[in-house]
Amino acid sequence: LGAACDTKRDEITLMVSTGRANHRIFLLRGKSGGRHWSKPVEVTDNVKEAGWNVEFMAEGTVLQRYKDKPGRILIPMVVRSESGSSAYLLMSDSGGRNWKRVGPLRTEMDGQVDLMEDEKGILWASSGFPKEPAAHGHRMLQSSEDGGETWSEPVESTLPDSGVRGSLVSATGPGRKPVWYYASSIVHRYPDAGWQRRYLILYGSRDRGQTWESLGKVHYGASTYPVVIPNGPDRCLVGFKRDAWRREASEPWTVQMDGLWK
Repeated sequence: LGAACDTKRDEITLMVSTGRANHRIFLLRGKSGGRHWSKPVEVTDNVKEAGWNVEFMAEGTVLQRYKDKPGRILIPMVVRSESGSSAYLLMSDSGGRNWKRVGPLRTEMDGQVDLMEDEKGILWASSGFPKEPAAHGHRMLQSSEDGGETWSEPVESTLPDSGVRGSLVSATGPGRKPVWYYASSIVHRYPDAGWQRRYLILYGSRDRGQTWESLGKVHYGASTYPVVIPNGPDRCLVGFKRDAWRREASEPWTVQMDGLWK
């Protein structure tokens, strides 16, 4: 599933792919902080081509700073095929009643797409390094200055890529200067178990994603679905599901990270 939250209107937009090979897509709308939900509405024919195997496993966004289209809903969608993965955006300017597909942003990519609007209203997409084994590439960054309609060519960053979902956010740091955060699991290849998530790390950038530094380990052990929530100039709350491969222990956790910028 993929979700975008409009905190000003108290609305949550949720896209769910289901059925054999994820061939059907349903839309749900939430209110009251997610306590109340609409009935699911199928939107398959509006957002995908026949035969596509799609996934929604990343955070969407609702534009707040882009003046031309405030309230625009954007949800990343990944299409899987034998030749690799392609990244698209689902876009709505009508509160979720009508949808437009933009893309592909990327083709032959690995992993998921992370989406963020920065302090200037510029959209940024972070996606997996192409054709590389897990943990051996870097995240690719591209931007849009027109609310997601058109995108720059992807550029390799210095942010490590593990081929798993992360969380990319923009915030106000020390001295009221903009900073970026990214949380993701680091994977390790074990001889008897293959690639496994080893720990969850929070990264930070002071130069709009050009260079990154590790701000600390959030969790030791397997985890998945991280969410970064800045709650101060140099502090973040990081939510995640720990022990992702043990279903009986897969539960949500939060960790407060303080004193990040020293």
